[in-house]
Amino acid sequence: PGTLKAKYNRLGSLMYEDLAHELSFSYRRNGSLVVAFSSDERAALEELLERGRENGIEGLAIIEREDLREREPNISSACVAALWVPTGAIVNPYGAALAFAENAAVNGVRFAFDTEVTGIAGHAGAWTLDTVKRAACIEDHTQLGCSPDTVDARYIVNAAGAHAGMINALVSTTPVPITPRVGEYHLLDTAYGAAFRSTIFQTPTAAGKGVLVTPTTGGNLMIGPNADLRESLDDVSTKAADLDAIMAAAGKTWEHIPRRGVITNFAGTRASTPGGDFVLGEPDDAPGFYN
Repeated sequence: PGTLKAKYNRLGSLMYEDLAHELSFSYRRNGSLVVAFSSDERAALEELLERGRENGIEGLAIIEREDLREREPNISSACVAALWVPTGAIVNPYGAALAFAENAAVNGVRFAFDTEVTGIAGHAGAWTLDTVKRAACIEDHTQLGCSPDTVDARYIVNAAGAHAGMINALVSTTPVPITPRVGEYHLLDTAYGAAFRSTIFQTPTAAGKGVLVTPTTGGNLMIGPNADLRESLDDVSTKAADLDAIMAAAGKTWEHIPRRGVITNFAGTRASTPGGDFVLGEPDDAPGFYN
């Protein structure tokens, strides 16, 4: 309570159904379950329940073992209870991203793909960004063919994900330290998509929300992620040992995971900050630049 995450996750959740309808991307309010496997974890669910209510999340309730297994027959027999979060939902992430981009383009946004910002100078109302086109560099792994260019802007919004700290450092002495955490996932065939209706979380620990099992809007099931620390901001490789560990952890939720049903695996980088909260707003020494 009191964090930017608590504020904006709730507001974003309230917006998404209308956004999906207006912009035509797949969305389903399937609800989330946070499952406890011991009496200690059940006590943690009570804390989560009170925290959620304080944050203004509606419809929260503790579901006991019998009702939980009736709702989700494939849930582990070791479960003792779960926190039901009816506002939980899933979207097609690719469809949503493309829909937002399409809407932006219709409203006059111009895109510069494969373009790296290498420097920023100026001030609010008169920023100049030095950029370099990276497409040719990606093809031949050299600097040949990379054409520099400048972009003038009245304001800058820094939404560079794991690279956001580097962009912030081009204009501000107030650091935004970011540690890249890689999450690896398994994707299962649609033949197993009906195994769970809701997104199933395990009771969180100090290490995070842990491994989940969730349906997708495409009819698959997805299992993951972990939170692997990587040195490179761009390292989205998967590791066999990590993927095995994810399966083992997910087995706590789903005892008989059909491993032959896995059709692919993948990874993505998320930007983790020391405080764990969102970073939003202007640095004191860079008005007109918004993280």
